[in-house]
Amino acid sequence: MNKLQTVLYLVKNLAKAMIIVLILITIFTNFIYGQPANSPWPMYHHDLQHTGRSIYKGPEEPNMKWSVSAHNWIQSSAAIGLDGTIYVGSSDYHLYAINSDGTIYIGADDDQLYAISPDGKIKRSFSTGGNIVSCPAIGLDGTIYVGSFDHKLYAINSDGSLQWNYTTGSLIWGSSPAIDANGTIYVGSFDNKL
Repeated sequence: MNKLQTVLYLVKNLAKAMIIVLILITIFTNFIYGQPANSPWPMYHHDLQHTGRSIYKGPEEPNMKWSVSAHNWIQSSAAIGLDGTIYVGSSDYHLYAINSDGTIYIGADDDQLYAISPDGKIKRSFSTGGNIVSCPAIGLDGTIYVGSFDHKLYAINSDGSLQWNYTTGSLIWGSSPAIDANGTIYVGSFDNKL
C-alpha cells in the first residue's frame, strides 16, 4: 500500500467507527434521557423540554369521548402516568386522578409543594415563600424543580428536603421549569429573563 491508499483506508475505517459511536451515543442518550415509553403524556407539555408534541396523530374529526367535571376551572395542563392515569389540578383545591399511579407533585396557592399518594393522601409537603402556580419538573435523579412567587427556583429532593434554590429577579408565575438532555434547567421570570 502506498501512503495515499493507507490514508484512504484509515479515513474509511475511521468514518465507520464514528458512525457506530454516533449510533451508540444516540441509543444511550435515548435510554438515559427518554421519557417513560408507556406513558403518552408524563408531565406538563409532554416532556422535560415541554415541547407539547405528541407521537400520536390527532383525530380527523374531533368528537368528545368523555369528560370529568371539576367543581371549578382547571388552569393546569394534565399529566398522564405510566399506567394511563390522568392527573389534573383544579381551582377547587382538588387534584383529580382518573385511575391510580405513583407520587404526584403539585404546587398550591398556600405556598406549598405537595407530594400526594395514589389514594389522595398527602405524603409530605415543602414550604416556599410564595404561591406555586408553575408545574413541577422531575429530573432523572428524582429532584423536583418548581418556581415560586417568592422569586425562587427550588430544587427539592424526593424526600422533601431542600437541595438548593436560586433567586431570580422577579416572581416565577406559570413558567414551569424545563430540563434539557444535559440536565440544564430553564425557567422564565417576570423580570423578562430566562
